[in-house]
Amino acid sequence: MPAIPTTARITAIINYKGGVGKTTSTINIGAGLARQGKRVLLVDTDPQANLTTCAGLPKDSEHTLYELMRYECDLSAAIRLETETTCGCAVLPACEKLSRLQREMADELDKERVLAEWLTTLRGDYDHIFVDCSPTRNLLNDNALVAADEAYIPVQTEHLAAQGLGLMADRIQEMRRKRVNTGLHITGIIPTLFKTSQKACHGVVEALREAWGDVVFQTVIRDNVALREAPARQMDVFSYAPNSAGAEDYAALVTEILARMEAKEVTYV
Repeated sequence: MPAIPTTARITAIINYKGGVGKTTSTINIGAGLARQGKRVLLVDTDPQANLTTCAGLPKDSEHTLYELMRYECDLSAAIRLETETTCGCAVLPACEKLSRLQREMADELDKERVLAEWLTTLRGDYDHIFVDCSPTRNLLNDNALVAADEAYIPVQTEHLAAQGLGLMADRIQEMRRKRVNTGLHITGIIPTLFKTSQKACHGVVEALREAWGDVVFQTVIRDNVALREAPARQMDVFSYAPNSAGAEDYAALVTEILARMEAKEVTYV
């Protein structure tokens, strides 16, 4: 098992299936770690800019990830400091223009490595950098996987969603095999949208643990109204409903993440 680096880990939170809790996990893991005194940067790569709005920022900011990817601004202009957001984390915001990026950069060399170039310079400034990814394979997701040290995969606890995990694992293995990012591994699978009353959900979690072992977090994120309502208020779940099951579950997940770090080693596939 590899040692965890002392500078910021860059973690892509990714799944090519939509609606599994990627943005929910990114904002609430980040907010939970910030509440533990960690320096956290959240990067929004989705043109829908859901993470951006969850953090209390507008979708039409002057400088965003789009301008950074086009080398039209620098990090100091693009990053919103933790004092400017509602989640206590610094945020690199997204905008709708990101949907044009794949077409506009089609002929550029090393276009998959732009984000890595920028984020590498920030490793000493943060304890954690999380990249929230859209549910489709595209240039921005490739940039996230090239930049990342590891991937967390939120998986909805229903059978079809769990089956899609294999596609994500294949993509990451392909990136290692082609030497695009030889250090990239899945180090965390997050069971989400868990319904305690449904036997099928329990069966999916058991199957995930049997197939993926300790890579699956022990914490299960229950289906919770507060987790659905908080984004509309532009808040993380700890600020919106601190006594909710959602806040309890993400606090437990943050504790588990920190425990893994303290152990200095990480299980991966």
